[in-house]
This record gives sequence, C-alpha cells and structure tokens, in this order.
Amino acid sequence: LLQSVMTNCLLHVYRWDNGEREKMSPWDMEPIPDEVSFPEEVGDGVPVTEEELQALLYTPQQGEWGARSRDEECDRVLMAIDDLLSLDIVKAFSSPVDLRDYPLYCTVVAYPTDLSTIHKRLEARFY
Repeated sequence: LLQSVMTNCLLHVYRWDNGEREKMSPWDMEPIPDEVSFPEEVGDGVPVTEEELQALLYTPQQGEWGARSRDEECDRVLMAIDDLLSLDIVKAFSSPVDLRDYPLYCTVVAYPTDLSTIHKRLEARFY
C-alpha cells in the first residue's frame, strides 16, 4: 500500500504498490492483527490455513432467517429471480455489464452486480 485517501463519502481510495487503485468502504476492511506474517517480497502472498478459512465462513444462527431456514429463504429468492429473468424489462439487469462496452461503469457503480451473479451466489449459499 502506497497511499490512502479518505473521500467525503466514507470511501477510502487505495493506491497499491503495483499501481492499481481500489475504492473500499470501511465495511470492506478489517484490522490486521499484530501477530500476522507479511509477504517477504512485493506482490507475494501469505498462505491461509484451513482453520483460518473455516473461521471466515458464515454460519447461520438459530432464528436469524425468520420462520424459514436459510436454505428455504435462498430457494424462495432463487424462484423469484427466475421469474424476474423471464421478463423482457429485466434484460438489462440479467448479466454483468460488459466493461469493454462500458469501460467507465465501475467508476460510477462501486459494487456492480446483476441478477445472474446474485442467482449463482444464492445457489452457492454465499449470502
């Protein structure tokens, strides 16, 4: 990380050492623990243990999804998205925006998404 700029809309703009810029909200960031190991060289990564990965996974809590289970709610929303995707008016929102056609799209929309991406994430129980 070379530079961080705070904007007036709770958004940090980071300029990484590889030259890329990234916009991040405070909700995208987590504090780095003191005992963490850092990469030895610029551009390297740090291996993540299976235990660390498991600790990051979401675990539904009792009653968190209301009267239904997580699977029931995800399936219910999947059916609704399938119904929406059958409508012509929804076509513009059915798949990701092609950044070759609209190269500035990501500079205007901070967190682009579309119904097919949401559908895939629901199937994988990402939410």
